[in-house]
Amino acid sequence: MAVPFRAKDVAADRTEFGHPDVALVLTQLSYYYSGLNDSRLIQCFDRLSEKESDPASIYELWILPEEQDGVPSSIKQWKGVNLKDYQQRTQDLAPTLQCNNVTKQFPHKLISSARDLSSSLRSKIITGFSATNDTQLLLPVHILQYDLPELQKTGAIVVNHLLQPENESYQYLPINATAEDILNQIINYKESINVILDVGALFIDGTNRDIAVKWLNQFNKNRIDYAVYFDSDSIVVCDRRLHHYRFETSPTSERLDRCVFYLDEIHTRGTDFKFPNGFHAAVTLGNGLTKDRFVQACMRMRKLGKGHALTFWSSNEVHQQIIKSQKHACIANQKENINTFINLIDILCWVYENTQQSTWDELYYWAAQSLSFQRKKYGGTKQRLSQLLDEEQQRELEHELEEERQFAYSLPVKPCCPKLHEEIKRLCDINSNVLKLARLSNVFRPLPYAFTNTAFFDDCQPNSWRSNFWVSTKFQRVIETKGQSLNPFLQPSTMDCRLSKSTYYFH
Repeated sequence: MAVPFRAKDVAADRTEFGHPDVALVLTQLSYYYSGLNDSRLIQCFDRLSEKESDPASIYELWILPEEQDGVPSSIKQWKGVNLKDYQQRTQDLAPTLQCNNVTKQFPHKLISSARDLSSSLRSKIITGFSATNDTQLLLPVHILQYDLPELQKTGAIVVNHLLQPENESYQYLPINATAEDILNQIINYKESINVILDVGALFIDGTNRDIAVKWLNQFNKNRIDYAVYFDSDSIVVCDRRLHHYRFETSPTSERLDRCVFYLDEIHTRGTDFKFPNGFHAAVTLGNGLTKDRFVQACMRMRKLGKGHALTFWSSNEVHQQIIKSQKHACIANQKENINTFINLIDILCWVYENTQQSTWDELYYWAAQSLSFQRKKYGGTKQRLSQLLDEEQQRELEHELEEERQFAYSLPVKPCCPKLHEEIKRLCDINSNVLKLARLSNVFRPLPYAFTNTAFFDDCQPNSWRSNFWVSTKFQRVIETKGQSLNPFLQPSTMDCRLSKSTYYFH
């Protein structure tokens, strides 16, 4: 099978190793290019004769009945086959079996998904654990993720550690940069780099061992004696003499300050080294990097924000994506001056956009798995399955329904002509005499008067307000009315408060 790889030694997510169409095409291509050679033919018959209890019946399946006319008589039956006869093997058996087009196809493709594992038909309760909640939207509808209250702030704490000033370092690589080019930039960087977190899978032209050896050879011999890397799932140490041995049984575990560490993409999650204080890590940024993988990789530096620091290296393609994301953010925020400097906020925005896009891409597989599960559970037509899927999605969205109010606005009305009373001018004049506002009822009224002809007048308890709060009649008369209710026209008022001998006036 041809298996797509997302990173070095890491198969792409949801890779289907049993895809029948691809298997048929690649099998045909294999026969087309090489065919069934003599050594493979002998291997097949050796297995048939040594490991099968009834080789004759299996051999009959190879020699199809409808092709008996074209099959030499000497090999029509199992007992007539003699592999030691070179002429029979090369001129009779090989041509007959090479052209045999027998394929077996199952009536249904048998697949299972998370829905089968967590089905209500199972007798036992299924529980699971996840260190993140980024993919909770893609869980089966009947599976809910419960975050412990004391851990709900973990995501914010991690982001806060990332946003520390010592992590504000960003570099980008030239186009088609090789592993050696990346190592040269890391070695010549102004800060000493002790750890490479290759979460972006930029080191693709070499094995982990090759990269670790090259890095060790180029590093200062007075400071570093060992390089630590992963060989499959084993931690291996390489010394200056290029001897390789297991990390657990070596004295290197007690001398981490004399080591450099290379963690490939798959091992930037689930590994735990007790790096000394002052260690600086280089984090690579690759295409499609999501928040989950990004944060998991950065947190290999357990003392991030308290002694550890990060520097980010991106490929040229990712650098252009970050710039594009930065421009879109500036346009959305209506910023005229677009800063070309890439900071950590820009990197995080790009990572969050990738996460959102990844979730959207996964929805197709989420729906396909749901339909497959419903087909196995209920059967029925595609129309019925689509209906079940719609019902499932509706149940999921029930928790996210929002209430949106529709307001019925009043008809346009004629505004009241503004009028500024002379008494108000005198009130604002600090040289004028003291006014008795209670005697000027045509200009000044107690504060509850502002809510006359509204439903709020009774609710505001008009008799409970202090008597030295006043409003002008102009403040209350905004539109021309003929006795109708003013409820539709209630608006938050802007109050201008002026103090005059313990008297408060709102205008």
